[in-house]
Amino acid sequence: YIWASFCYSALGDLPDARSYAASGLALAENLRDRSLLTTAYMISDSFSRIMGDWESARGYLERGLEITGRGIRIRTLETLLEFETGNFAGGQVALDHMLDTMRQAAPGPTAEYCYPAAVIPFVARITGELERLDMAKAAAETVLSYPSVVPLIGGTARLGLALIAVQLNDTTLAAEQYSAMRESPTISS
Repeated sequence: YIWASFCYSALGDLPDARSYAASGLALAENLRDRSLLTTAYMISDSFSRIMGDWESARGYLERGLEITGRGIRIRTLETLLEFETGNFAGGQVALDHMLDTMRQAAPGPTAEYCYPAAVIPFVARITGELERLDMAKAAAETVLSYPSVVPLIGGTARLGLALIAVQLNDTTLAAEQYSAMRESPTISS
């Protein structure tokens, strides 16, 4: 049900997508499976955002954080939601938690490194504060320095570098990201 909701959403059928998401959430709650619950809360958060229901979105994220503690996927969504809705203080707390999670993880091509690489530039775009862009760039470069990187992780790191390039008007960095994305079989096909 959970993944079917993504498919219906991609097809533009939001009523069926929300219905499948609700069914998936109910099943995940019955099973009490942490991974399924986290994914179900994230999807429910996404639909709440699409509908402009920020309080429901926060509620789903809070429930997800109760399960995952410092889970990077939920922290990523929480950070973005708070900054996007103008709650900069709450966003900063979430971002700090996210960065603590990254610092505690071993460097590598992981979610703990790729999500901060993309979120920091998003936050900088919203706030105009560019101080942490070096940290985002270092995280992205860490991810991309490994010979084998899952496409989603590598693509997210490149997204962060592209956002940095735009904000710093760095045409060389932008060209590098464009070239790498064109060469990617998952993006160019």
